[in-house]
Amino acid sequence: MPNMISRILTCLLLCCWLAAAPAPAAAAEGRVLVLNYHHLDPRPRTSSTISPALFAEHMKYLKEQGYQVISLQQLKDYLLKGPAQGHTDNKPLPRRAVLITFDDGYASFYEHAFPVLKQYNFPAVMFTIVGKVSNSPNEIPKLTWAQVKELAAGGLVDFQSHTYNMHYLVGKKSALLAEPARQVQDDLQLSRDVLAFHTGRPVDAIAFPYGHWDGPLLQLARQEGFALGFTLYPGAVQQGLNPLSLPRVAVGDEKINVQELAKLLQKYLPD
Repeated sequence: MPNMISRILTCLLLCCWLAAAPAPAAAAEGRVLVLNYHHLDPRPRTSSTISPALFAEHMKYLKEQGYQVISLQQLKDYLLKGPAQGHTDNKPLPRRAVLITFDDGYASFYEHAFPVLKQYNFPAVMFTIVGKVSNSPNEIPKLTWAQVKELAAGGLVDFQSHTYNMHYLVGKKSALLAEPARQVQDDLQLSRDVLAFHTGRPVDAIAFPYGHWDGPLLQLARQEGFALGFTLYPGAVQQGLNPLSLPRVAVGDEKINVQELAKLLQKYLPD
């Protein structure tokens, strides 16, 4: 009899564990992989530059393999207005969801990246160093305000903040962490105001330069009206994360060929 009771209890415990365990097929549900690019050049010279040809291969792979490229608004709705916040009227994220982002606002985006995005009808986010728009002498050319307005009006490209003019290091720290809080506040507010003025669209997301952030910076960003913040810490976005310190995976490197991209997608969005 004791053995019989023991076996019954073991079976009951096993059934309870199986009922509580998530199904393996749901591993990628509710997850978004945020891909990050910077500059495009036919002859890449840095680890943050990718050739237009390889970028086109990346986008073709996403399309052919059934990855669903979502907009920033879709991600925002999911994180801030999803079931975890008591909302039931929003559509769930598709499986294999990907968000495409670019940093800095290089003119190469207009010439090389946007035509490919348009071909596949893929939305993208451009985190712009606002003070560099139409003002980048002696640097890799940045977008002009005419280009920004054209892209924003088309609806595929969402322009968001990469600061107004605080994309630099103080020693080894991002200026956002090293400079006085009031200077940071003024910069963040100016970046929002100027971008919104030129695009006619809300600016409430920021990519922190170099991916550097800390608690006080997140608090400042929230106070200045930012709802989402993006880092360069690798990982997949899912509910429960702090919406102001979301991970991204850098793939804008010529070393990230299609095979390497496939590995990253499978790692963070497993089937």
